[in-house]
Amino acid sequence: MPDESLVVNSKTKGIANVFVFLAKAPAGYKAGKPENAEVVFDQKGCQFLPHGLCVQVGQMVRVLSDDAVPHNTHTFPLRNAGFNQTISPNDRKGVELKYSKAEKLPIEVKCDFHTWMKAYHLILDHPFMAVTDADGRFEIKGLPAGKHEFIVWHEKKGYLDRKYSVEIKKGGDAEVELKYGEKNFASFEGPRPKSITVSLGN
Repeated sequence: MPDESLVVNSKTKGIANVFVFLAKAPAGYKAGKPENAEVVFDQKGCQFLPHGLCVQVGQMVRVLSDDAVPHNTHTFPLRNAGFNQTISPNDRKGVELKYSKAEKLPIEVKCDFHTWMKAYHLILDHPFMAVTDADGRFEIKGLPAGKHEFIVWHEKKGYLDRKYSVEIKKGGDAEVELKYGEKNFASFEGPRPKSITVSLGN
């Protein structure tokens, strides 16, 4: 099975599944209902899809399976109650998973039946978070004007940045490119990216 712990786009050198998020909501921000009441976490070809999932407190995670074999979804949170439930083969109705508290960092999700299956959920009490796509890009919408400090986190490395500062001008957008040299990934096995490239827009 493919190793999803470090997915590098051979053309852009961008890295998928990098989480970028505010540790806490901007001052004065009042959390409303999530834009989407539900997000889907699927299992297909004995892989979790998506590998990195952003979840806002109050959102329902619907756990599905498209495989002909049973799986179990086993979460390892620090602040929320653990979830460990078998998902029946070809279950397209799914099982509901709900997180009640924000987590400091992405939490690990495993299938105990198929030990190579692994994913990460980031649970926050605000929507200012994203995970990079296959090209190493992401977008965070709706940020208020001002300076913001982002955490940049990857499952192999942990923190890539603890306080990456971005300033949003009133009525404007911000686009940034984050680059991390090969030394950031020196302990990795397999291909080493020369840089991470991610973009941010409000």
